[in-house]
Amino acid sequence: MTAARSATLLGCCLWGALGGWAAATPATQPEVWSGDPPGSSLLLYGAAVWFGSGYLLGSTTRGRPPLRPDLRVACVTAVLAFVIKALVPALAAWTAVLIAGAAFGVVAGIIRTR
Repeated sequence: MTAARSATLLGCCLWGALGGWAAATPATQPEVWSGDPPGSSLLLYGAAVWFGSGYLLGSTTRGRPPLRPDLRVACVTAVLAFVIKALVPALAAWTAVLIAGAAFGVVAGIIRTR
């Protein structure tokens, strides 16, 4: 696996994990909807999700959309992060990065063995 391919997969894992975590935070913590300004971690995750979405839109517009396996990796990682945050709402915000790292390790292992 090339360095560029590894970086793309890691980016997709991070994008998915941060997106899942950002979606799970307001779903599992109703106080987010209380009218108070959002915390810095939620803003960071939201910014990462918007960046990833903008990248997806921009790369598709220029005619080079991400590969389907990359999008699948991002979606699976997002669902995994959402489920973990929903099951254990008290987890710290940086746990999403650990989830992304674990997902990247699994994906890299699968791709290397093929």
